[in-house]
Amino acid sequence: MNKRITSMTILILSMILLFLLGMGLYLSNTIAEATKGEYLWESMLPAEYHVMAILDRSNQTYDQSFREGLKQSSEDYKISVEVIMFEGENVEDEVLKIMDLAIYAKADGVIVHAFDNPKIINKIDELMSLGIAVITLNEDLPQSDRISYVGVNRYKIGLEAGGALAKATDGIGKIAVVEQQNYQKLGNQQQDLLLLGITDALRDYPGLSLELVRYTKQGLLNAEILATEIFRNHPDINGIFCTNAENTLGVVQVLVDNNLVNRIALVGYGDDDEILGYIERGKIIESSVVTDYKGIGKEALKVFYEYKTNSYVPSYINTSLQVIDEENIAAYMTEKSEAYDKNQ
Repeated sequence: MNKRITSMTILILSMILLFLLGMGLYLSNTIAEATKGEYLWESMLPAEYHVMAILDRSNQTYDQSFREGLKQSSEDYKISVEVIMFEGENVEDEVLKIMDLAIYAKADGVIVHAFDNPKIINKIDELMSLGIAVITLNEDLPQSDRISYVGVNRYKIGLEAGGALAKATDGIGKIAVVEQQNYQKLGNQQQDLLLLGITDALRDYPGLSLELVRYTKQGLLNAEILATEIFRNHPDINGIFCTNAENTLGVVQVLVDNNLVNRIALVGYGDDDEILGYIERGKIIESSVVTDYKGIGKEALKVFYEYKTNSYVPSYINTSLQVIDEENIAAYMTEKSEAYDKNQ
C-alpha cells in the first residue's frame, strides 16, 4: 500500500515537473518568436537600457521616418530598441500578449501603440508597478499610470480634418469618414476623439455635417469596396476623410473609376509619395493630414531616457501636425526630398 502511494506521488510530481518544464519551454519559445523584431542598436558596446517598441504594422506613423527618429535617440542615449510589430483581427489582444512578453524579457521600458481598452490600461499599470516605464502612442490614456504620451491626439487630427473638409467643400454638404476597424467599438461613444474633433470643427459651418462613419479592415480592396458602397447608397455625400494612407488610395481609385473626382472632395492622411503626387496634380486629393513621424519616434525614446535619469517628464509631448494642400505641397516635397538626401 505504501509503495503504491509512493509511486503515485512520484508520478504526480513527475507530471507537474513536466508541465512546468513544458510551460517554461513554451514561454521561452514564445518570447523568442515574438522578439524576432528589428533591433535599432548597431554599436558593439553594451546599451544602458532595453526598450521594447510595440507598433501597429498597418499604421503609416511607424514608417522609415519614425524609425529614423527612434534610431537617433537610440544612439544619443545608448538605448537598445527592439521593434515588434503587431497585426491581425484582434490587435488589442496582440498588444496585451507582447506587453506580457516585455515582462518576461525584463525590458526597462515599453513604447506602445495603445488603444483605449480597460485591459490595456490595467496592463500598463502592471508594467509600471514592476518598474517598466511605459510611453503611449496613438492614445493618450491619462487614466493609466503611463509615463507620458507622445504624438498628436485624435481630437487634434479631427479638428484639422474637419477644417480641411470645410475648406474643400466651401462649407456646404455632407461628409463621410472612413476609419480603421480597430476604432469601430468607439463609434457611438463620446470617447472617439477624432469624430469629436471633426464635429467641433464643423460648428462654424452650419451647412456642413458629419453624415456617415464607416469602418474597414486594412487593405486597398477593402477601402475600395467600402467607398463604392458609400457613393452608391449615399449620393448626397460630397466630402470624405480617410484616416490612413491605404484607405486614402483605395478611395482615390473609386473616385477615378466612377468619374467622381470633381464631385467628391477627398481629404487623406499621411505623406505617402503617391498621395503627395495626387495633391500636386490637383483635384483628386484636396489635402492630407500629416504628422511629424520622425519627431514622434525621437521624442518617445527621449522621454523614456529623461524619466530614467531625472524621474520627471511632461505627461504629454506634443508633436507637430500639418495639412498639406496645393498651397504648400511644393515646399513640403522639397523639404522631404532634402531630408531624405541628408539621411543617405
